[in-house]
Amino acid sequence: MIGVAGPADFASYERTFLGTMQAFRELTDQAKINKKPDRVRIRTVNQATTLEQALRGYNTPQNKLQELAILNGMTLTERLSQGTLIKVIAQ
Repeated sequence: MIGVAGPADFASYERTFLGTMQAFRELTDQAKINKKPDRVRIRTVNQATTLEQALRGYNTPQNKLQELAILNGMTLTERLSQGTLIKVIAQ
């Protein structure tokens, strides 16, 4: 993190900057430390369908459908033609 202030103001904000940036507790929760990131992959739609149907065909969980629609810049009901490239979360 970076704290930015003009040279004349920096001294008056220095304690605030340091307090904000050094006030974090050490992370010890193993579930959060060992979290694996989602991997986005590009897949080709094999037949004309909706985005929702295509995502379900790639085993997208129900709670991730809207997120992937946004990632693809589409709505779930949008029609896709065969050969369209979409982003999915790798399993």
